[in-house]
Amino acid sequence: MKKEIKVLQIQPKFQISTSNLQEEIIHALAGKEFHVTTAYLNGHPQENDMKSICKHIKYFNIPKKKLKGLRLSAMFQLWAFCKEQQFDVIITHRFKPLFMMLFVNKLLKKPARCIAVLHANGEFERPYRRLITRLLTDKFWKYVGVSKSVKDDLLQYSNAGFNNNNVVYINNALNINNITSGLLSKASAREKLNLNSNDFVFGTIGRLVQVKGHIYLLKAFKEIHLKFPSAKLVIIGGGKLEQELQSYIHENKLETSVIMTGNIFDAYQFAPAFNVFVLPSLSEAFGLVILEAMIARLPIIATNVGGIKYVLSGQGKLIQSASTNALVSAMEGYIHLDKEQQLAMGNDLRQRAIDEFSIENYHQNYKKLITDFELP
Repeated sequence: MKKEIKVLQIQPKFQISTSNLQEEIIHALAGKEFHVTTAYLNGHPQENDMKSICKHIKYFNIPKKKLKGLRLSAMFQLWAFCKEQQFDVIITHRFKPLFMMLFVNKLLKKPARCIAVLHANGEFERPYRRLITRLLTDKFWKYVGVSKSVKDDLLQYSNAGFNNNNVVYINNALNINNITSGLLSKASAREKLNLNSNDFVFGTIGRLVQVKGHIYLLKAFKEIHLKFPSAKLVIIGGGKLEQELQSYIHENKLETSVIMTGNIFDAYQFAPAFNVFVLPSLSEAFGLVILEAMIARLPIIATNVGGIKYVLSGQGKLIQSASTNALVSAMEGYIHLDKEQQLAMGNDLRQRAIDEFSIENYHQNYKKLITDFELP
């Protein structure tokens, strides 16, 4: 009988939602040949939080301040756990767990095969990150970008130890059936957002941080609203720029036309309230929210950054980033489309999501990556 593969998946903090892809990796390894543990460096579930499907969970509860700098005490805890459990494969997500495991794996008597999943472009712009990775990357490491854009971004840093032998990409994906069943009806979504049935609604979902480009969307909408008074803009998400954006709305007398909801759990459920989805990001490795909009059959306007063009592949409207004029032109063009044109665009985008970004392919790709990871 073949020995089961012991897998540890390390995440920076506890945070689970319907579209959590770390949970989907656990799904992919649900067979008897795997024994999976998931670990969170910081945080643990509260009373009403979603729980992980993983049967074996480790909450390190390391304070945030100890996850900065050299992280020596945090690395000791991780080393002790890995030494005790003797995992065959360790999967890290984002840079902090990667940084720690680069050191920890060197200290283990039996090093694990390590897979680092990188979720964003620009993770290795800082010289010290490239230095650490170059010094500590060895035959036990593979790097996975969540899109071709992330893979290409990694490969430009050959001085960080990345090459075509140890870098691959596996596209992010979503469980299309689950997302579809979670969508509200158009009428219900609009009622909950205080929108009228005849409003033309542009919508976006994302953290309120500079890189998401919300200020350009607001400036563009200001011009759109002068020409089309019934147009509305919905911004779902919270973040440090919330007050700044609210001030812009107030100063330009857009309070009755722009709705800012703050954070909403599983915000994708409100997508049917929109006529058009807009992603004004300045940088985006993949744009999982784009997939949610595609599944909801929404026409899409998005900036041509990072992996977005690979996701849309000629469908939807790609525009220059940080350009109010480009947004105004695209938004105005979509308002002039009739309902049949909007529906056709949305249907085509949903079909692309089904064809190219199914969760079944995602599961197969991760399972294959792990089972085929043989040391040279």
